Amino acid sequence: MNKKPGSISVNKDYVPADFINPEAVEDISNEIKRITFPGGFTCYAPAVYDEAALIYNEIIIKQEYFLYGLSVEGARCILDVGANIGLFTVAAKQKAPDARLYAFEPIPDSFQILEKNVQLHGCSDAHLFNIAIGSKDFGERIFTFYPHAPGNSTSAPEIKQAARPALDQIFGKEQTDFILEAEKRTAQVRTLSSVIQEQGITNIDYLKIDVEGDELSVLEGIEEQHWPLITQLAIETHTQLLHDKVREILVSHHYNIQENMGLSAPMGVSNLYAKQ
Repeated sequence: MNKKPGSISVNKDYVPADFINPEAVEDISNEIKRITFPGGFTCYAPAVYDEAALIYNEIIIKQEYFLYGLSVEGARCILDVGANIGLFTVAAKQKAPDARLYAFEPIPDSFQILEKNVQLHGCSDAHLFNIAIGSKDFGERIFTFYPHAPGNSTSAPEIKQAARPALDQIFGKEQTDFILEAEKRTAQVRTLSSVIQEQGITNIDYLKIDVEGDELSVLEGIEEQHWPLITQLAIETHTQLLHDKVREILVSHHYNIQENMGLSAPMGVSNLYAKQ
């Protein structure tokens, strides 16, 4: 990741040799850019677009959500919990154009870009919700929003503060301070089960969860009657404790589980993959 206007430089020791950077960057507004990668994939991204480039490499290049046999090929229903700017939503719809897809993103700033990317890629039958998914229905949750790294926005900012030593190594202290500049956002919370009931969802072929520390809350909002509907899960966990607890829940529901660290491993992130 070479330093460019509006970007963040990274310690080269943490940049994979095959990391793909955008080849073109277009200013859309003060808050939004349109970035294009080699090969032609294009998307809208926040003004500081490095995080979007990382997510592109995770989802499109490394296919991190489609490891260990997990697939959306032929899927009828896909859920994207923690959709951010929508790169998984777009990738999933490209692989399964006939699937109904439900995407949930609580941060209004990211949701705006999610909408633009879904429209840009012509994703039909994609249902977008500007809400958080959690353990209780129709409450509110306060999020710490990071304008320069919105995909890290979280209701548990202590997790990000605990990761500061790693971030300092990767980006340097000054840039870590910039990345962790914070604002507040508020979002309505729904449980996954209430959405399943409201939308009349009868099967979930693939459930992706990336919620920056709220993993347990999402799973606690799934009623026992709805677990059998879920065939596959991919869950990003943000501490070892969360990883272990999420794994226990998946084991208790009789899923076959695999694990992988992925591109975000230096920041304490790991992935769990589960299949019935």
